[in-house]
Amino acid sequence: MVLLRIIEQLCKRYKDTIVIGDFNLHSCPINVCNYFQCFQTHCGFTQSNEVGNCNDRQLDLTFGSDGSVSVRAAEAPLVPVDAYHPPLDVTVSLRVRQRLRAGSSPPTTGTPEPTGWNFNKADFPLLYSSIAAVDWDPMYNLDLQTSLNYFYDHINTILDDCVPRKKRSRVTSRYHYPEWYTVELIRDIKAKAILHKRYKTSGARTDYEAFSQCRTKVKKSISCAREQYAHRVQSQMLEDPKSFWNYAKSRQGSRSPRKILKNDEEMTDEQCVQEFAEYLYSVYDTEEAALNVSSAMIEAGGDNGAALVHLDYLQLPEVCGALQQLKPKRSSGPDGIPPYILKDCRSTLAKPLQYIYNKCLEAEVIPEMWKVTRVVPVPKGGPGTGVDGYRPVAVLSTPAKVFEAAIHKSIFQQVSSQLSDAQHGFRPARSTTSNFLSHMANLLLSVDSGGQIDVVYFDFKKAFDLVNNDILLKKLAAVGFTPHLLRFDRQQYVEYEGHKSEPYFTRSGVSQGSNLGPLEFILMINDLPKVVKDAQCLLFADDLKLSLEINELADCDRLQRDIDAVVAWSTACSLTSPSVWRSLLLACVLLSPIVTTWTGCKLPELRKLRI
Repeated sequence: MVLLRIIEQLCKRYKDTIVIGDFNLHSCPINVCNYFQCFQTHCGFTQSNEVGNCNDRQLDLTFGSDGSVSVRAAEAPLVPVDAYHPPLDVTVSLRVRQRLRAGSSPPTTGTPEPTGWNFNKADFPLLYSSIAAVDWDPMYNLDLQTSLNYFYDHINTILDDCVPRKKRSRVTSRYHYPEWYTVELIRDIKAKAILHKRYKTSGARTDYEAFSQCRTKVKKSISCAREQYAHRVQSQMLEDPKSFWNYAKSRQGSRSPRKILKNDEEMTDEQCVQEFAEYLYSVYDTEEAALNVSSAMIEAGGDNGAALVHLDYLQLPEVCGALQQLKPKRSSGPDGIPPYILKDCRSTLAKPLQYIYNKCLEAEVIPEMWKVTRVVPVPKGGPGTGVDGYRPVAVLSTPAKVFEAAIHKSIFQQVSSQLSDAQHGFRPARSTTSNFLSHMANLLLSVDSGGQIDVVYFDFKKAFDLVNNDILLKKLAAVGFTPHLLRFDRQQYVEYEGHKSEPYFTRSGVSQGSNLGPLEFILMINDLPKVVKDAQCLLFADDLKLSLEINELADCDRLQRDIDAVVAWSTACSLTSPSVWRSLLLACVLLSPIVTTWTGCKLPELRKLRI
């Protein structure tokens, strides 16, 4: 059994193992034969040799995983034939790792995602030193697509050499380890399971003592790892609040994945990914936008004196700054490169990325692979079991994200003076807090006068997804965007449980998962406050509220006109009619109620507060 235990250790160290040898199990003791069955199951081996010898037995066995080995009788033996050990023709199937090249498209429906890199086992010193040693000078004379291929070829080759691929299992693992479990602890837990099987098979006292010692070690390690993790999360709560909330969530609720049903039947992962894609695609407009840049420029007034938004070339400090601002814990995009790799290697990668970015601006083209967004469905937290119970989280490739961050800073500096003061979303030094304080300051002034204050809330359903791109082009042109900045389009695909859907174009809406999307949206609705004449208008992205002190019926008419103006603006911009409700703040008792209507119906009252 010593040989079998050595092979077990090798299987723990190496992902793909093939064993060929003369085992002659028929002459082995019964305890060895029993242990051999546990050994074969534990290592995930399949015996492939069905060629019998002169006694119709198989003494020479071949073991591999996932059908990687096939055996047949050799047709042309190289040495004299031994009747007890006939010559074999063994074929081994090697899995070729495919590299994502620039311009490649995502796999088709239901195709499992190629195994990604396992950065938990990466050799980071070798990885970073290899990236630093790359000679990028040859790419500085290449065109956009060739230079992009040069960049990804070198990065992917280094990742293949320094980072192992994730091992794909054909079945879902029933083990879910907490975040504080270290690699060494998980290895000890698996070793404990092996020792337990060994003791159950042999019944030997020495095997039990080995199992007992390992079990004691695992218990102490679990307790120590939990305490260290809790202390680390607590000490870094201000710098990294996300880890604290992840820890809090891990201490409650079920770890079982939520089932997705359709017509009361549970769907497979392949069906789920396509169902998600169809649902998300249905949210967008089905009619393709014209995207006529020339027409948009003409309707915007052309040379009307508007401040032009220029974006000539990015300087190296701008690219370095965008790399520095990357959040290292964010997910990888379609290219599989995590943000912290680019952030840690920014001193080396900033210059080649700057060259590629400026080539994009010069050619007025965004590479196709950077216009693809990976969409991951995340549960909203409710009890729903359908695809509508999930919200999409869009993730761009990290180099594309850096590019957008760099040009976003330049664009925002040029358009910030044109943004409405009513907008508190996606702007520096503004937030929900500043929005709330502005609202409360207006309310307190009105309360002192002892009247009624009406607050009307608007919620534009799926406003980010239903922005008409032709109207958006006109509004961007009116702000001062030059034609070459108005020609970017995108597509996306859904990833769920290791499967990818077919990519689909988004015919409406702003850029998903990007820095530019929120800026595009606030520019889209930037003229909304102009249609509100009397009420105080406050915005946080697409959340709008109007407030007005009501002292007489004429004030109610003024508020009603502002509400109707918002309706007309929404219709003109091809946005869906928003959900609207009313809140009243009363500092006195009114002699008669004042009613506000919405599309001919009385507005529902969210709440009524008396002071």
